[in-house]
Amino acid sequence: FESSPGLVKVHEGEDADLIWTTTEDITPADLYLEFYHTVVVSYNVLLEAMFGSIFTINECHNRCVLLIGTHETGIRIPSITTADARSKYIIFLLGAGQNEDAAIYLYRELHPLL
Repeated sequence: FESSPGLVKVHEGEDADLIWTTTEDITPADLYLEFYHTVVVSYNVLLEAMFGSIFTINECHNRCVLLIGTHETGIRIPSITTADARSKYIIFLLGAGQNEDAAIYLYRELHPLL
């Protein structure tokens, strides 16, 4: 990986984009990747892309979007909530390895008590 998202700061309700860049071309038809939160175990997988098919799983079921370009890939978590904000997000990209350098910091609007 050439670069990673690092700490991504978003307001509650906004979309959070976590994007990694690579030096090698990413070909969607040959792509195998997985996104996880916290640790690499099956119950923490968020999205899998396998050779043209995309599967959103667990917390991302029917929500998250795969972001992909020639030298970048990532995940969009739409309308983020406190339940989505994790201290670590992990990508596993076949041929490029694993990178754990992504976290989300969520700003929440506090309403004063009347």
